Amino acid sequence: EIRWNDGLRMKRMSVTPVAALARGCRNARHMGRLPCAPSSLHAVSSASAVPARTVHGHAVGHAAASARLRAPRLDGVWSTHEHAASELQELTSALKPAGVEPPSELHVPVEEQLNLNGLYEALMRPIATTSQRDSRLAFMGAVDTSPAAFWQQRERNLATCTLLIRCLGVQRKPEEASAAFDEMEASGIIGSHRTFAALMDAFAISGRVEEAEGVLKAMARRRITAEAPIWTSLMRAHLAAGDGAQACVRVLDRARRAGVVEDAPLHTMLLCAHLQQHEQDKAWDVFHDMRKRNIQPDAVTFSALLLACAHRDQFEQAEGVLMDMQLSGVAPTLVTHNAFILAAAARCKALSDLPKGRRMWLKKLSVDTSPASALEKAQRQVGAIVEGGFEPDEYTYLALLRACAGAADVAAAQRTLTRMLDSELRPSPRHFHQLLVACCRAQQLRHSSEQEEALRVALSVVPSLDALGLSLDRITIELIIASHACANRVTRSLELLEALFSKAGLPQSEGAFRTLLQMSERIHRPQLARRLLDLMEAAALQPTEEQRALPDKIDRWFATPKSVHPPLRKLAYSPLRAGFIKPTLPPKSAARW
Repeated sequence: EIRWNDGLRMKRMSVTPVAALARGCRNARHMGRLPCAPSSLHAVSSASAVPARTVHGHAVGHAAASARLRAPRLDGVWSTHEHAASELQELTSALKPAGVEPPSELHVPVEEQLNLNGLYEALMRPIATTSQRDSRLAFMGAVDTSPAAFWQQRERNLATCTLLIRCLGVQRKPEEASAAFDEMEASGIIGSHRTFAALMDAFAISGRVEEAEGVLKAMARRRITAEAPIWTSLMRAHLAAGDGAQACVRVLDRARRAGVVEDAPLHTMLLCAHLQQHEQDKAWDVFHDMRKRNIQPDAVTFSALLLACAHRDQFEQAEGVLMDMQLSGVAPTLVTHNAFILAAAARCKALSDLPKGRRMWLKKLSVDTSPASALEKAQRQVGAIVEGGFEPDEYTYLALLRACAGAADVAAAQRTLTRMLDSELRPSPRHFHQLLVACCRAQQLRHSSEQEEALRVALSVVPSLDALGLSLDRITIELIIASHACANRVTRSLELLEALFSKAGLPQSEGAFRTLLQMSERIHRPQLARRLLDLMEAAALQPTEEQRALPDKIDRWFATPKSVHPPLRKLAYSPLRAGFIKPTLPPKSAARW
């Protein structure tokens, strides 16, 4: 409570404004507005684009403030009442509204000094980063698990033994994890449920189903109740061993007979098992069964459902899943946002590949058939990632590039790659593959004025890879050749076939010749097909029987006489059928023609 001498104004500070301020600082830092955690009061002033020595026109003494910040403390409280008052004086001067004179003197009650100290500590303390699953797995995968190094600075107890077993499981060393468990038991340390869970995970990651069943039997002998995480790990072991979703269903039945309290990860593992076998309908049945049993789905469950919607091009259902997630109070993760962008990418590709007749009928029904709308929703979801306090990762930009490639928008793909480079993320060859896919699709779906620009973008990929220090791989070369083959550029495609593979030091691939043979069939060039077959044999590649017969197939197309049938109406009224029919040419008339 801050009391002003004139008695005209009173403010109350509670924990809620401090928490709100901390959340605002965290979001601002994630969005790039605060470069780092402030270490002093004046760092806050400089981070908010205010001059270092003046705040709202009032001078702030840096040397005096720094000396007061270094003042000694006694038992977490300011050493004297004057230190608290002076800090409060400077905070009031820095944060007061413009045009208001600061108070000449502030009185802080003794009982409020500790709260003021806690407020200052909360503002000055660096924001702790949230530990994510990937970072924890990376840490455990990098731990030196050799006995001499692991026990050098650690005391042997139940927690450290459990950590060793879990690290060995992440590093895919199930035999050593089992040996570590036996050594722990021999030293007199009795394993707990968490220790058995770590051992179960070690066998599950490697797909050791029999050893995982042995862990369950050992827990039963010691009368340790196997909870839901143990059964979830057993499902993971069956999936790693390739047993399929039916094995996971049997594990769930065993868990229910054992009276296990079911949780969301247990059902999510079964849901993911159905998705791996492309059984989307059964995955949805698992989700509805969760709701019937009053089991609240978590973010992993909703992310898996969004991936199922992306595989089936169910973008409207993906939007419903995202809305259901918000209504359920489940905070979306970065994986959730990436899955929704993948669903939008699938819709972009489906709308671009619509047949002309289908597009016309959908427009008559007032359905938006433009892929630009789905691409815009994907781009807005990237903005939602930033607003949620996350930073887009390489998978986010890869999903957004898939959306640009589906919409055949080369310019949007270029902007996405530029934004990725500006965020100091290093692109991989997969990101450039999607840019080249957009160039290939632009030759078929875009106007002729944009096709030449797409070819220039495709040719610029090679120097871009050199500038980033990335190697030129086989898929990149095949996509560059395919972009020119889709534009029917025969001479340039043959030049790239020889130059790019020589530059990369790679042998010529079957995929590049397959694309060029399809171009020769499309433009009806039998001589080009024969030349490509000779080049394949020179590169020690064996053509298929269909490819060997391609030149003769094109020659037969030229030798076949082309008959022009009389034009027929699209619809005609038939009195015999009492309705409109689609007229067809009788076989006798076709033979005469």
